[in-house]
Amino acid sequence: MTGTPIEQNKREVISHEEFLKKKLQQKRQNEKRVIKLQVVNPIDRQNFTAEEIVQKLIERDNLITGAFFHGKCQSLLTAVIAQVFTSLVDYDAMVNEFYYYLMRPNKEQEDAAILNSFKFESSLYSWLKVVAIRFFIRKRKEIEEEMERLVSITTEEDFDDEDEFIIQPWESSSTELMDKQEAHEAVESYLQLMLEGKTGKSRTAAQKYVTVIRRLMLDEEDPKDVAAAMGIKVDNLYVVKKRAMSALTDVIFKENPEKQ
Repeated sequence: MTGTPIEQNKREVISHEEFLKKKLQQKRQNEKRVIKLQVVNPIDRQNFTAEEIVQKLIERDNLITGAFFHGKCQSLLTAVIAQVFTSLVDYDAMVNEFYYYLMRPNKEQEDAAILNSFKFESSLYSWLKVVAIRFFIRKRKEIEEEMERLVSITTEEDFDDEDEFIIQPWESSSTELMDKQEAHEAVESYLQLMLEGKTGKSRTAAQKYVTVIRRLMLDEEDPKDVAAAMGIKVDNLYVVKKRAMSALTDVIFKENPEKQ
């Protein structure tokens, strides 16, 4: 492994079919890599203790960092990611985020603040699992909240034409000026992707989600009218809306894996 311990990956937006094919290929490659690391993993070969592993990570030892995140605890983190996210997400990209979270300094500029908070009162892997679950749940919540904010802009009524809406859907390091029409178009493009490649019952469910988001949040129709048109109760409509927003978020994960 060269460069920084874990390099941030950037992916081009690809079709859903290409994405699934790529993920299958990556999964097979990862399985081969894990098997190889399990045979010659330097952490096992040198019989490192938890204290030694943590110290090597803090020292940015490239070999041990790679063996740890792509060998010793890859199956653990893969299981956590699968538990938290309902869509296929890129392992490397997600672990990049988690790695930098563990290694970033605190307000007092103390290095690797989260990792240094481990007191060795439990196993390193048990501690890591708890920290990872909390981190990825927050990560998914952040994405869902940003998506809600993006959609809400399209329903904003009281604003001056000269107002500028500063949107940061994905990266805190960049901003994008987006007016109501542009926000509406952005959401519409993702709604169309929700239907792409779907057939049968899968398409029917996706169409229901698209209808709910469009009529409730873009067209601002009365929930009672929407529920009546769909032949369901209002309470059930809000359940569908919640699932629809989750499905919309999943589409964004798939189309923008480098943004997670």
